[in-house]
Amino acid sequence: MSKDLSNKGKEKLKKKKRIKSTQNIKDPSSRYDLIKIRVRLMDHYYVLSRFLVSQMLMVTKVPHQDSIHIALTLKKNLVDKGCLDITQEELMVHLFQTMEEHGYSGIYRKIYEMMFRLHNKRVPVIILISGTKHIGKSTLAVQLSERLNLGNILQTDIVSSLMCSYISTFYSQKQIWFRKYENDQDFLAHYQEECEIVRNGVHADISKSLREGKSVIIEGSHIDLGLYQDIIESHNLAFFQRENNGNTNNTNNTNNGNTIKETVIKNDSNNIPNDPKNSNQNSNNNNNNSNNNNSESNKIQNDKEISQNLQNLQNPIKNGNKPNTPNLETLPSGRMGLIVPIFLTLDEKNHTSFIENFISCLERSSDLLDDLGEDTETQTATLLSRFRLQQSYLHERIPLTTNVIEVNPFDMESTLEKMHNSVIERIEWASNNGRF
Repeated sequence: MSKDLSNKGKEKLKKKKRIKSTQNIKDPSSRYDLIKIRVRLMDHYYVLSRFLVSQMLMVTKVPHQDSIHIALTLKKNLVDKGCLDITQEELMVHLFQTMEEHGYSGIYRKIYEMMFRLHNKRVPVIILISGTKHIGKSTLAVQLSERLNLGNILQTDIVSSLMCSYISTFYSQKQIWFRKYENDQDFLAHYQEECEIVRNGVHADISKSLREGKSVIIEGSHIDLGLYQDIIESHNLAFFQRENNGNTNNTNNTNNGNTIKETVIKNDSNNIPNDPKNSNQNSNNNNNNSNNNNSESNKIQNDKEISQNLQNLQNPIKNGNKPNTPNLETLPSGRMGLIVPIFLTLDEKNHTSFIENFISCLERSSDLLDDLGEDTETQTATLLSRFRLQQSYLHERIPLTTNVIEVNPFDMESTLEKMHNSVIERIEWASNNGRF
């Protein structure tokens, strides 16, 4: 009898502890969420969301917890004041006041206004993240997408598997890193060919993003930024001067060793006159009319070329010839965007640790590394040699506008912060040049 009473007493104590622990947990929801606030934007309205406000604040580099608290305080103040139907401008005023109360003003307000204009104008931001295998690209890409509120991430490993499956010459059950090669040059030659194949698939995704005005992060070890140099330069510089100066300015075609501000704008299908001062107004008007017609016909032709190039990939490569790679200058010019190239590097010591950790996580029955050597030490050395060769090759081919960031495996947050800063700086540069 006494044992039963003692057991019941213990159960009651456990129940009380469970109730206490659940009471200590803060509920992220609020009674203010039951009240809807309409925000009028131009000729339509939307319902204010605390989640979206906090996400936008994270883009402006406000810490996660503070952004949630600011969004809740904003909703609380609006409900308490009876502001249940407001304009977008009024919402911005209340938001900036709340941010200032929490110590976030000045640069944070400037970035928020800039990002709001970017989304309002539907300017697509395409982030290309390049680097070797096993340095944390995918992890950093996911975390960066959460910070920037971007839901679209494209991994080139998936694109590579899909594209190579259509081409019998390149099809293999093993990825390129784990196959047997005669020497490093043979490995590098196969890697270059796969990068060109992936470029065809990525080209279609970039084209779609630019058409629809949707931002995307494209990451992977098959991103050779040298193959994307034309589109990186054209979308990061040429369209600024086209927007600011119309079709009246053109610069020399010399970009050897120049900085980003000195990069050349190539003559495109608009046939920009080299010296507009020597031509009269009537001839300019006639040229503009003809250029508009040319741009429409070129756009149709470009779409046909893109679809034809993608169809060519479905046919096996004959006689060892490389697949036709579409020129990125043929992208539809209906919508211009921002291309942010980022190249991630890793020192040899930490790269070795990453490879050793990867090998240790493989199943014992796996035959993935059989072609690299009999023992773990040889396999690690072979993979490290290939990855270091790949990193040197990619680093030599990066465009001048690329942000080179070294991965810190002991502080990934600092690496993520540098990537976030790179994107914000590129968007700020575009805003200062009058793009949006």
